[in-house]
Amino acid sequence: MNAEQRRLFEETVVGDEADPPAQLDALQTSSAPEALGADRKRRPRRLPLLEHLHRVEHDHEPEDTNCPTPGCGRPIVRIGDDVSERLDVVPAQFFAHRHVRGKWACKCSQILVLQPLEPQIIEKGMPAPACSRTHCQPLR
Repeated sequence: MNAEQRRLFEETVVGDEADPPAQLDALQTSSAPEALGADRKRRPRRLPLLEHLHRVEHDHEPEDTNCPTPGCGRPIVRIGDDVSERLDVVPAQFFAHRHVRGKWACKCSQILVLQPLEPQIIEKGMPAPACSRTHCQPLR
């Protein structure tokens, strides 16, 4: 270490030792619970598909809407939807397949019924397999 480097090091050490309480306060304010809570939120990995795209909706519902728990058999209640979208293309036309899987629950046995997802080309991916024009027509 030459003389100039030593002088800079000593100035830095003196500055660091000068006001530890003020430095501690600055660190505590920057790591306030509100700031930490915002960082902990899970951010989506992708943007949603564009709203102007045509959508082909596929509804997936259970065959039986009675509770599958042995001995119960009561009707289950729809409590929401699980919606996923995949991007597909017909030559010179993009559209989105919208898969709506109904969520059903039994009030007495507290069981959730949801149709399983179909296998995907790319796990957790957005592309859809190419489909024939006979069964995949975009909504207009």
